[in-house]
Amino acid sequence: MFSCAYELDIDITDIRQDLLEHFNNIENKQVSKYGDIFYREVTNSFTERFDNCFLNKVRFSRIPAGQRYDWHLDNNAAGEILHQDEGVPSPTAIPCTVNILLSNPVGDVTYFGRPTKLQKFSITSPSWELEQEMTVIDTITTKERPVLINTNTFHKISTSTSDRIVAGFNVWPGISFNSFVHYCKSKGVLIER
Repeated sequence: MFSCAYELDIDITDIRQDLLEHFNNIENKQVSKYGDIFYREVTNSFTERFDNCFLNKVRFSRIPAGQRYDWHLDNNAAGEILHQDEGVPSPTAIPCTVNILLSNPVGDVTYFGRPTKLQKFSITSPSWELEQEMTVIDTITTKERPVLINTNTFHKISTSTSDRIVAGFNVWPGISFNSFVHYCKSKGVLIER
């Protein structure tokens, strides 16, 4: 079995506070059935640490307590206008994301899965309506550290007792999860599982 997510050994105390201020100061939050989602351009020591390899706009999301975020693959279809200035066509798969939890950790688990059978699905909203069984192949619980996740593998999360607020740094679409993992290893920040 291979890992679909890794914690990163990076002190993000100041960055978390900065991101939380961004989250609290946004007025035009896009509300969806999965909570508040919005994008904002953020450049800081965290993005610079990774050679500015992220899409320019960070995805902030607040998922209400008890909300399920069903099996899906990440793409930029929802934010198609937001990434046009970077030359990213819509829809484009987002290979991986580094998530920083801005709310208190409460033990929410992200599940990664593979379909039990192969089927075609909508490219613009991959798997929101996907109704089939999945085999869980990996899990991770987001705590205090940033977490690198393979968003080009089906994944889902259910929140528990409180809202989940996350800042997601989407990696440039041409950089694979595997490449990002090896980069993090070479910099000594990947926590092996």
